Amino acid sequence: MGGFRSEPGLPVVRALEDFDDVTQTAIKAPVFVRRVLSPRQPVTATERPEDALALCLDERGSVDVETIGPLLGCDFSRGQGPARHVWSSTIPRRPPVPAAVYLSGHVPLEVTGRPSRAGEQGEMWQTNVTALEAVQPRDLEPGEIGRPPCVPWIPPSDIKAFCAEVWMPGT
Repeated sequence: MGGFRSEPGLPVVRALEDFDDVTQTAIKAPVFVRRVLSPRQPVTATERPEDALALCLDERGSVDVETIGPLLGCDFSRGQGPARHVWSSTIPRRPPVPAAVYLSGHVPLEVTGRPSRAGEQGEMWQTNVTALEAVQPRDLEPGEIGRPPCVPWIPPSDIKAFCAEVWMPGT
């Protein structure tokens, strides 16, 4: 093999054949003569809502209650009993996205800032508000916000005024 032994692609090349060191012969790997992988078996039921959601996202690429319901043995269209609990614990009702996505990244503060108004809209929205409030970070004090002086959202005139006030007070 010479210098080929140090090549990063060597395992891929070796996987193409079965080499017998004793007889110094090679035969084609099984992938050339028969099926080595079996077809994917569909999952038709699961007990955990998180699993049903993951299966739905894998199959559909988005939240689809018509797929999740049968996996859990629930009828989401009626919104009653265990289906309602499963739905609210895993997926916010509006928008229909996974809770992990809905409650991460940019959390809409305007919704959580008015829980009483959202509560007036119904229990469905109150669930969302409660979940959003639970993931809100604490407010930072002005001294905890670090920023370099060259950030584009601070106008140069503000930087100039700050420097004049701090380094040359009274001028």
